[in-house]
Amino acid sequence: MIRSSLIVFVWMVLPVQIFAAGNVYNIDIANGSHQSLAVPYGYDQVHINYSGSGSLIVYGRTEHVSIIYSGNGDLDTSCLKSYSSYLRESGAGTVSMHAKDYFNIVSSGASDVTLHGYGDIDQLVRSGYTTINYADCCAPRR
Repeated sequence: MIRSSLIVFVWMVLPVQIFAAGNVYNIDIANGSHQSLAVPYGYDQVHINYSGSGSLIVYGRTEHVSIIYSGNGDLDTSCLKSYSSYLRESGAGTVSMHAKDYFNIVSSGASDVTLHGYGDIDQLVRSGYTTINYADCCAPRR
């Protein structure tokens, strides 16, 4: 009989909820919060679900970042170093994100998105008024 084990921990301080399972680190944040969070070492994926107003700064290292953003706050993951980043955005705030290799962006909002880390935009689907810019230091190398 093969038995698999799953180590799970939950840390909750409203309106932020953090849930980790295996190599995935999940951050859910809701209205009115101003937080700065460090992702512990060793997680291959970080999933961030951000809704409402407020601000969140996330830093650390991981392989892949996935962000679902809806709201009018500030989300800064430019110091969360990753190889790839995915953003699904329907808000009206600001988002900063990092990727060494590539970005995938699906946007239906009116946000300002700033890209860090020299990654190329692999996929861009835009149906709103979102502006997407590279940070001054971080345009893709050609």
